[in-house]
Amino acid sequence: MENKILLQIGSVSVTGYSVCVCVAAMMFSLLVLLRAKKHQIKQETAEWFTLFSLLLGIFCGHFLYCLSLIYQILPDPEEGIAAFFMPWKGNFMMFGVIGGCVVSAWLAGRITGERMSRILDFSALPICIFIACVRFASPLCGQGYGSEVSEEFLHFFPLSYVLDPEYEDELYFAVFIYEGLAALAIGLIISLLKQKPAGFKAAYALIFYSASQIFFESIREDQLVEWLFVRVSQIYATLIMLGILIFCLVKAGQKEAYVRNLVLYLVLVAACVFFEFIKDKPAVLGMYIELDNVYCHSAMFVLAACMGVVSSRSLRRLGQDGIIF
Repeated sequence: MENKILLQIGSVSVTGYSVCVCVAAMMFSLLVLLRAKKHQIKQETAEWFTLFSLLLGIFCGHFLYCLSLIYQILPDPEEGIAAFFMPWKGNFMMFGVIGGCVVSAWLAGRITGERMSRILDFSALPICIFIACVRFASPLCGQGYGSEVSEEFLHFFPLSYVLDPEYEDELYFAVFIYEGLAALAIGLIISLLKQKPAGFKAAYALIFYSASQIFFESIREDQLVEWLFVRVSQIYATLIMLGILIFCLVKAGQKEAYVRNLVLYLVLVAACVFFEFIKDKPAVLGMYIELDNVYCHSAMFVLAACMGVVSSRSLRRLGQDGIIF
């Protein structure tokens, strides 16, 4: 679906997708500001965090997108490296937005004396709601769809939808719906968690979101950034959970249980790479390996869930050992 321009002001184009992102940002801001008192966060902290998040979220999201495409952007004779600093041109990655929010929490904490980990815990739900709203708007820019659904009895929303109005008989799996619902579910789970040491709720939210993205990116068929046969978002998600595991290992003093979780995680990563490889590149070492996508996607779901469980287990053990961020 074409990202239709609603309004043109000079060189600035206002599209339906950009309007939805702005609405999502407004909802995020209101949730942060209205929930501050209830969660014993200074109003000043909430205001600084909101301001920094709106600015750095957009900038870091766009910067990470450009960094992922650096091999295409640098040779561009018109923009080149300047494209990194043009967030108004659109295109951003959600992990970059999350990174911008983390930096914003650090800055707000430095200014107001609030602990960064408390700010991140408090902001986990608003960030999840923002992500969900943006995911639900993905079709407006032609993103968020999976493979074509050939069985007619599955031709109904929200399971499938028409990608191009000119081809009403071609329906595609509506991945964006389930990405949005997953983000909402993560926010709900985090908000219902019992009291945890500061920073743990945010870390759990990051683990759950990263694990979900490894699966969802595997079943998406839209044109997003890829390195070889793996989507870049899957790489970032894998590195985030790996970073949390290494953090737990270092904090705990390299105890055997943490080492075991790290090794198991690396085995799961290797299995994910294998299934992504045979799904996209079936010719392996001269032998033709062909697996139905249903089996590959099912395997990716199980592996991504296991990666999330292993990472969460190390984090939970860290809390049980009385170690805080």
